[in-house]
Amino acid sequence: MRYRYIIFLVFSITIFISCDDEYEKAVIGTYEVNRYKTINEVQDEGIDNLKVIICQNKKIKISTDKAITFGEWDVYDDGDRTVIKFMINNKIAEGVVLGEGQQVGIRIYNGEKLFYENLAEIYLEKQKSP
Repeated sequence: MRYRYIIFLVFSITIFISCDDEYEKAVIGTYEVNRYKTINEVQDEGIDNLKVIICQNKKIKISTDKAITFGEWDVYDDGDRTVIKFMINNKIAEGVVLGEGQQVGIRIYNGEKLFYENLAEIYLEKQKSP
């Protein structure tokens, strides 16, 4: 009886860990801006050139025409959707992961916290691997 419990426990932990890995693997890659909304509805060319690299080691690199910033990321499933968090310089931006495989996009609702003060929402599209 005790062995059944141990086997069940190991199986449950394996499933739990593999689910996290699945979400994490799906978001790793290079992203570029697909579209965005600004708070004052004025377009900003700097936002168009923003690039986000999500690395396997939970690090993130955000590059613009003016600067390169590093931080960390995390992803989890809240039951209804896959949520991603970017943490840079004690600021947190949160969004949702959309799509699967190479057709992954990330919509961030509070981009002003990380990217530009004028940025209300940004949709990042994963670039295809060469």
